[in-house]
Order: sequence, then C-alpha cells, then structure tokens
Amino acid sequence: MAHDTLPAQRDRSAEDVSETVKRQRLRIQQLEADPKAADLPTTLVYTQSHDLNNKINDRETMLMRGKSFKTQFSGTTHPLGTIAHVPELNLFTKEALEMYPIFQHIKQDINLLEARIKCADRNSVDLADAQLHTLLPPQSDVDQAMQEYFESYERIYHILHAPSFWQAYQEMWQLGVENAPRHTLVMVLLMITAVSCLAPKQPWTYVANSSSTRERSITITSACEKWINRQSQKRVTAADFQIRLLLFLTKQATARKIKRTWTEAGTLLRFCMSAGLHRDPELIKKPTKALDKELRCRIWATVVDFELQASFDRGMVSAPWLSQSDTPGPRNLKDEDIASKQSAACGRDDFTDSWYLFATSETAVLRSNLNGLLNNIRHVLTFEDVKQYTDEIEIQLELIPECKTPEYEEAYSLARLKLLQYLLALHNRFLRSETTNSERTFSTMTLLETSAKIVDIHQKLHDHGKRAVQFLGYDLLRGALSFANVVSVQTTPHVMSLANVSFQYSLLVQQAIEMLTDKAARLGCEQRQLWVALAARGFIKSRKDVSQRPLYMKEAMDTITKVYYKIMASQEAGIEPLSGAERTAQDEISRGIVDYLPVVPGEPAVPGGQSEAADFNLFDFDDLAAWTFEDWMFDPGEAAMNFGAT
Repeated sequence: MAHDTLPAQRDRSAEDVSETVKRQRLRIQQLEADPKAADLPTTLVYTQSHDLNNKINDRETMLMRGKSFKTQFSGTTHPLGTIAHVPELNLFTKEALEMYPIFQHIKQDINLLEARIKCADRNSVDLADAQLHTLLPPQSDVDQAMQEYFESYERIYHILHAPSFWQAYQEMWQLGVENAPRHTLVMVLLMITAVSCLAPKQPWTYVANSSSTRERSITITSACEKWINRQSQKRVTAADFQIRLLLFLTKQATARKIKRTWTEAGTLLRFCMSAGLHRDPELIKKPTKALDKELRCRIWATVVDFELQASFDRGMVSAPWLSQSDTPGPRNLKDEDIASKQSAACGRDDFTDSWYLFATSETAVLRSNLNGLLNNIRHVLTFEDVKQYTDEIEIQLELIPECKTPEYEEAYSLARLKLLQYLLALHNRFLRSETTNSERTFSTMTLLETSAKIVDIHQKLHDHGKRAVQFLGYDLLRGALSFANVVSVQTTPHVMSLANVSFQYSLLVQQAIEMLTDKAARLGCEQRQLWVALAARGFIKSRKDVSQRPLYMKEAMDTITKVYYKIMASQEAGIEPLSGAERTAQDEISRGIVDYLPVVPGEPAVPGGQSEAADFNLFDFDDLAAWTFEDWMFDPGEAAMNFGAT
C-alpha cells in the first residue's frame, strides 16, 4: 500500500537537533577516554543500572495465566502484551465469542478429530541410526528442497559452508543414503523440514488441526532430535553446532513447540558458550583453519540472533552474553573466498550469503540493551529514552543499504524488521505512560509509520512468493495491534481525527490478515494470531461507526470459523480410528461441518487428546478464556482508568 495515505513524517525540531548534538559530544568524550568503545553502539553510553528497590510498575503489563505451578508467563515485549492496554479490544473479543458460541462447537470438533488420529502417538518416532535414511523423500524432491533452502533460509542464517556442504551432499548419494555419514543425513533432513511449508502446494490437507506437510515434518524433526540427543559431546565438529542451529530453525519454521522456544534458545546459547564460541577465535592457540574460525563467528552470530529474538518475543531479558563475548561479527564474504589470504571482506553494500549475519551483528548490542530496557520491570521509560533509542534505531536503518538484488530480498527485509519491531515495542510502551500531547503525537506517528512499513515489507515478500521471513516472527501481529493501540488510547483532538481515517488503517490490517490466513493454511495452526488480527480490524472499524459494531464482530467470527471449517473439511484420507471408545450425545459433530466431515460407519469418537498443534499456540486452544484474555493477570478495567483508554 502506498505510504502517501499516511500522516506526513514529522519534522525534526531545533530541540531534537540540540539533543542529538549533546549526545554526539558525550560519545566523543567516551571515545577519547576509551578508544575501544568505537566497537560498541552509542546505546552503552546511556545504559544505567536501576535500583532494585524501585517500585515495580508493570503489574498491568505482564501476561500470566494459570494457577499454582501450572502457569505461563510472558513479559512486556510479548506480541500480545499490547492487548493489556487496549481494554476495548479485549471487550470486543469477549462479546464476539459470547454472541457467536460456534467456537464451543469448533472446540469439540477439533477434539473429535484429535481422538480419531491417535494424536498422542502420531509424532513419536525413534529410529535407529541405520534407519534414518528411510525418512528421505526421492532424490528429485530432496534436490528441490535443498535449492529452496539455500535460496531462502541459508541467505539469512548462513549456517553452512556451501562448497563443503555440496561436496558432502553429492557423496551422500554416491555412497548410498544407507551408508552416508549420519551428520550429513540429519543435516539434509532438517533442511527439508525447514522449507516444507514454503512450497506453493495446493490444495492443503490436514491431520486434525495441523497440515499434513507439517505433520510429516514434525515426524522427521522428532527423529532427528532424538538422534542429536544420543550423540556424545566429546568429539564435536562444526556439523554438531550447525545441526543444532538447523533444528532450532526448523522448529521455528514449522511452529513446533513454540512455547519452549525461549528456553531452548537459552540452552543452545549455553551449549555454544561452553565451547567458547563467544570468544574471539584468534585466541585459540592450536592451529585452526581460517574456515573454522569464520564458521565459529557465523554460528555465534546466529545463536545470538536466535536468543535475542526468542527473548524479545517472550518478553524476557536476554542472556548476559554481552559482558563476556568478544567474538567479532562474521565477515561479509563469499564462501569461496574465506581461505584466500588475498581476499578482503566485501563492502557493506555488497550482498552475499553472509550479509545478514554481518549486518545484524552490528546491531546486536543495541537490540540487547533495548530488550533489557523494555523488559525491565523497575525502569520508568522517559521521553529522553524514547528519543535516544528512536534516533539510534533510525540511524541503523539508514545504514542498511538498499537491496537491488532479488535473491537477497528476504535477508534485507528481515534485517529491517529486526529493528522496526523494537520501534513498535518502544512506542507502544511509552504511549500508555503519562505523556504530553506533543510526546503522544510523536509516538503515535512513529507507531503508524512503522506498522505500515512492516506490513508493506511483508506484502512485497508475499507478492514475490517469499514466505520464509513471515515464519520467523510476529511482526504482522505486532503491527495490527499497534494500529489498535493508537486508535484506542488517543484522546487529543488531533488523534481523535484518526477515527476519520481508521478505515485506511483497517485496510493495512486486512493485508496482514490475508498473509496470516495463508500462514495458517500452510501450517494448519496459528489461528490465534489470525483471530487477534481479525478482532483488531473489527475494533478499528467500529471506532469509526459504533452502530456497526455487531456487524464487525460477525465479520471477524465468520472469517475465523471458515478457516477451521476448511481445515476440518480437508482432512487427509485414511485416518485410523480409535478402538473401544463410545460415542455420547455431546460428542456429535456440530451441524456446521456435518456435510464436510462424514463419520465413518461404526467409528467411535470421543473428545480429548492433545497434539503438537495444541502445543505451538500462544496458549492452549481448549481454554477459550485465552481467546478473550479475561483470565490473564491484568485488569482491563484498571488499565482503562490508569492509561486513559477511551
């Protein structure tokens, strides 16, 4: 969508310029005192420790559900954290689900499908080493998947050394897959699963609430993970680290065990630190090849990026690797030039497969400090903080060169999104504090512009058939909620005029909805993200015309139920029924899908059972209270009073 429909970009005032000059002088003083500080971003000049006795002021910000020890916690930067401060959106979702109880029937139907496929056992595969090759598809399919992987994820997270990999790959087929080295085989299997849901396959079929493609990928991933856990850590090679990175990436790309992402990212980071990958490889005394040194830098940059993003998405402070690490960022270098002593690293404007890791390594410290600031429960965010970090993020965005090479469009886009998401979190948090009209306008304009940029970036990738980036984060959901936040909390005359243009923002949310719908179709899950975006669109539209609020609720409910009906009507053939169970009156399949999902004569069906599809969700599907957010540990009514939401 063209950005000329958005409010004009703010002009930098004389005060802003003066403040920038002041910070630059402080930066010069720091560099004069310590020349080594040139390697660090200016953020570190302003990083301050906060008194542990300071009042905790985020009671309304965190998300904690459950009771006793069966609880789930997420902090400020969690993608749904904004909902705590949009009480009207919370009310909108609750009223919609109460008005249309069809969701209760959908819940029962999903349970019936789960029971029919013996969901508890379907992904449990533990193959012996000699049997792993049986998971490989035909060679032609594997070749295609390898090409897809290298054209997507490998140009983002350049984990492998391409010449070495392709040599090992050819040898795998020449030796026969049953005789191939297990590390190579597992590596190939994980690469296949990472791109399994990216292919332009139609139509999609499902196994309960998960696409058939995703189910097969989960089976392979499970077998590979069990193989990894059996390996000794005494004689590790680069492949041992690469395989673990591929496993983590594959889980992200197939939405497997998403609630464990943050803890697994921390474990992976510590695995790398225990081997010293966080220290400069030049410190190694024994002779080490240039290739190994560069791979160490790549692996460390990748695991840091994984852990930073996982911490941000969970609303947690990232691990304290910063104070112990001196590993330089990977060089922006072509693989074939690593061993060449004559070769120099490419310039910043040259895109190679290593460019993304090279670029994001330069912003890792900034993002780590920002993440710590935003998730610090005792820190009071000031306007000076907001201006400082906004300037630094925008400077880093300006340093990203324009990508004119289509092959690296995803790497370029993700590098920008990594920074833009922090702008959203920063200004969403500041917007709910006590601000002046000018400060509120500053954050409002930033949120609107940034959200529009995020949707535009994803839309361009989607139009070009590139979906890898969308599977790695919650940017679209953050953008939709930021629009809703702006519309909800503003009370000044200037922002009240947003009601007159809310329709154009609902169109941007509609773009996000269409992309989230495609993601849900490919995975057979992620419906809760879609539901929140649908509710946000309906809420934004209802602010312009309150009389149509019931219509917008129905529109949101119709869209989400159609997604579920399509899933239930497209179940994979040959599902094995359970034995020995009895059908009861309340287990009957709801009237809405009876024409689409015929019951096999004599087939027993009972509700119950859990699957991977239930585990990936932000919260459990069975608990509809999670869809209305009414049992989260915040009080929407109190939030409305505290932050002036209208």
